[in-house]
Order: sequence, then structure tokens, then C-alpha cells
Amino acid sequence: MKRKAVIGFIALMALYAPFVSAQLSVLDTICIVGNPSHLAVPGTPGSTYNWSVKGGSIISGLSTNDILVKWGGQPGFYTVSVTETDSNGCVGDPVEAMVYLSLPEHALINGPDRVCRGEEVVLQGRAGGNFEWVGGKTKETLRLIPQKDTLIYLVALNGHCKNDTFYHRISVVEPPIASLHDLPDTIRVNTSVDFFYTGTSAEEVQWMINDHEAGNGYYLAHQFTNEGEQWITQTVKSGSCIDTLKRKVYVRDEFAVHIPNAFTPNGDGLNDVFLFKGVGMKHYVAQIYDRWGTLIHTWTEQDALQGWPGIIDGHDAKQDSYLYKIVVQDYHGIEHNYHGYVTLIR
Repeated sequence: MKRKAVIGFIALMALYAPFVSAQLSVLDTICIVGNPSHLAVPGTPGSTYNWSVKGGSIISGLSTNDILVKWGGQPGFYTVSVTETDSNGCVGDPVEAMVYLSLPEHALINGPDRVCRGEEVVLQGRAGGNFEWVGGKTKETLRLIPQKDTLIYLVALNGHCKNDTFYHRISVVEPPIASLHDLPDTIRVNTSVDFFYTGTSAEEVQWMINDHEAGNGYYLAHQFTNEGEQWITQTVKSGSCIDTLKRKVYVRDEFAVHIPNAFTPNGDGLNDVFLFKGVGMKHYVAQIYDRWGTLIHTWTEQDALQGWPGIIDGHDAKQDSYLYKIVVQDYHGIEHNYHGYVTLIR
């Protein structure tokens, strides 16, 4: 006499689930990740059971009506069969069923994690075919304009497997404001100008002169060597926030030298040194002679001590007129010669 078993599935403490042997269908969906699963048929005293489990291995209950199965790591459809032999040695027909082994989907969010206040954020979710954003939305793309630091999460709904949740924090930063100190309208050629960022909220400051990169940082020193209209551009950034400011100055070529005709080296702190001043000077050599043509003092733009303090060989020069000869080279390489008399008054 043959006996035919009916396979049922027990997950954790679930009840036996009946299966009709004449129709091979999916008995249940089992999550690969997790605890082993029970497969069982109604038991008959004295009977033994021969199981064949594809996609897994029996770890306990062999030859009994209730086995514990550890599943492999490959998802898909697998056949399970069992044959019952009763106490009289009668062997029943094999009964087959099918299980589907499922892997859980993992949630993932792609998108910026640091944005400017007021900026639209586009997040792309990935979580298999069944998922849900915070708030219940189920489209793959989530759009929002956060006004403060915001925590977003996406849940992969895995059915028989445990749901997977991915968290994505968005930090909102204040937009920086480009800010530049007052600049003169006109600058002499070859003049070095200091530029400062006068704001407080920028994390990065970039400078450009006439659309050419000039430097980075809160401070920039630039020498204007070309005449004409010059544009200074300041770009400030914080995260993805950007602000830009442009200013225009005019650079003109100018050369002039002013030489005094007298000085008073009496130690009162006023006009104690014979000095000359100028604009557009690149290099110069200045010399002082006495009335008999003897060279008594020389200096250049590179000397630490500038001018003539009215000293000859460590002694005060007497009140008199002295000859000066000054040669100045401008930034075009042209030399300009000056000579005349300066009066020393005590």
C-alpha cells in the first residue's frame, strides 16, 4: 500500500501549510538571509520520510516528517520532494513542491549631502521594485527644497525578508555674499593693490583679473602692469552656494618726479633728510656732490636708508648748496636724468 505525503512549510512558529500534490506551484517564498526554515508533512507513527531539497541542505530532522533546512546563497526557484515509507515497508509516491528563495533588496540614496538654502535637491533612490520614501512617496526620484538640516530615509520593502532602510542627511548652509572693500577709480600702472574679502560667511574666495585666475583666499595682492580698463571679479563659495561681484578700475601710465630744493637736518623730525619722490619709477641712482665736485653720498631704491641726512664722513655737513645728480628709469626702460642744487639749512 502506498502513502502520499503532503508538504507543508513552517517558518519560525508558523502552522503547517497544505499543498496539493497534483499541482506543482510555489509553496512559499523564503528569505535567504535569516534563520533556517522548517519543512514538514503530517506525521504518521512508525513512518520514515526521505527528503530531497534543492537549493539547501538538511541540518536536522533527517528521516522525520519535520526537517530544518539551511538554504544556499543563490536566489531562484527550487524543488523540494518527500517520500513516506510506513511501518510495513510500503513506499508512497514522491510528492514535490517548489519554494522561491529571495534575497533582500538594499536601499540606497544618491544625491548631494550639502546644499545652499533655497536650492532644490534631487535625490535618486534605489531599492528594488518595492520601496517607500519618508512621507510615503514611491517614485524613484525625490525633489525637495530643504530650509534646514534634513534627514531623509528610503525603505526597501522586502516582504519575507527584513526591510532595509537607508538614511541620507542633508546639511543646509547659508549662502555667502561677495563683498569687496572700496577701490579707487584710477590706479597708476605698476601699482600693487591689496584686495580683501570683507564678508564673513564664505568658505572659499576666488579672484580673477580680466577673466584670468589671480589667486584664492580672503586676501590678494596684485600689481597692475597694463594700462586701460581692468575688471576685478570676486567669487565666493560655501558648499554649492556661489555669489559673484565685479568691480572696474582704470589703470593709466604716469611718470613724474618731484625734487625739493632745500632741507633742514636739525633733528626736529621735519624735512631732516633730502629725499625725492615720484610715480612710475622702476629704478634710480641718486648722488650728492659738494661745490668742488667731490662725491659725498649715493643711494638707490634698494638701500634701507633712503636720501641724504646732511652727513659727510660721520660729521654734520655745513650749511651750503650741494649738487645732486639723479638718474631714474621708468617701467618702459627709459632713463630720465635730473641735476640741480639743493640747499642745506641749519
